[in-house]
This record gives sequence, C-alpha cells and structure tokens, in this order.
Amino acid sequence: MGKAYSNRKPVEQRPESDFYPTPAYLIEELVYSSEEFRVVIELIETYGLGKKHIKVLDPACGDGIFSKVLKEHLPKAFPAFTFEIIEHDIRKDGVDFLSFESKNEFDIVITNPPFSLFDEFVTKAKEVAPFVIFIGKTNFFGAYNRYKKGIWNHLEFVSVFNRQVDYRSPVREDGKFQCGNLVTGWFFWNRNWKSNYWETSVMDVQNGVVNKKDIDKIK
Repeated sequence: MGKAYSNRKPVEQRPESDFYPTPAYLIEELVYSSEEFRVVIELIETYGLGKKHIKVLDPACGDGIFSKVLKEHLPKAFPAFTFEIIEHDIRKDGVDFLSFESKNEFDIVITNPPFSLFDEFVTKAKEVAPFVIFIGKTNFFGAYNRYKKGIWNHLEFVSVFNRQVDYRSPVREDGKFQCGNLVTGWFFWNRNWKSNYWETSVMDVQNGVVNKKDIDKIK
C-alpha cells in the first residue's frame, strides 16, 4: 500500500505503520532555500493585489510536524507576511480531505500526502487552493493515467531531493533523515500556470542526512 490510509478504513483499524512522518529538515529547506517557494509567496501577494496574510492548509498533518515547522520558520523567512496554518488529518480529527467542502478558502495546500491517494489529493487540493505543494515520488511521472487525468495540469515546478529519503525511520529531534530508496522532491502546482511543461531543479539536502555515528539518536 505504501504511504496510505489503508483504503481509508476506520481509525481503529488503521495500523501505525500507515503513518510516514516528514523529516523537519526537508520542510525547513523548503522555507529557507527553495526559490520556488519564494516565488509562490510573491505570486500570492501579486494575485491578491498586495495580500500580506496567507492561509495555509495541511490536510494530512499526521503528528503535526508540518505546522510546527511552518509556524516557527515562516515568520522568520518572510517577516513582511503573516501566516495562518490550519491542519487536519483523518487519523487525528476525523476530517477526510477528499470530502472537504471548502473551496478557494486557502492560499496554499501543503503536505506529504498518502502516496496511494496521491492523485486524489492533488485533484482535491487544486480545488481548495490556487497553490499546491506536495512531496511526491519522481516515478509518479511514469503512470499514463496520471497524464490522462490531468494530474500534471498546472504543475509549475519540481524540486528533486539529491538524496533518497527513508520516510519510514522514526522522526528525529534534529530534523535530519536516514537515506532510503525513494527519489522524491517538492511538487508545486499553480492554477494560473497554463503551460504544458514544468521547470525542474535539484534541492541539495545533503546536510540533512544523518551521520552513521548518530543513527541511534532518534526521538
């Protein structure tokens, strides 16, 4: 099943192995080092005619690592803006994003989505907000059905991590990660992006890799 909600079973029937936390380092790098993310903030201000308050939704918050990191670091990285971070998770508060009725209430939907429901989450997120930022696997591009369903419509940027991330390892207090076997990165959708291509870059996350001597220092 991969990173999934076990076919959206009731909470009591979902195994703990269904949860794959995001290393904080990847989120911090997105905020501080990603030119693509800075462009998103600037576009929100432009399209909103000077808008300075930005509403962000994490619809699969898990243990809340996204909102924790964003609340701490967004004001530091973008002091000219205020941010409102809203989080939900079908496991945590029973809010099923795929049944979410909100439309255009948020500026950004950002999360590490359940990979088995990646297509559904992308489709829904593009209805909820003009900007969508997800962690995704690069081999998702190899599925013809995603192309036919329009999953890549409005995809403007893909920033691929230059190290493979192990999302199954326990979250670390220092935010770093162990290497795994998934080639992943940040995927950016912009509903105003009409071109049939996307720009690709590489995000250097080498400094976020755990040293072997520290491998047991986990939360």
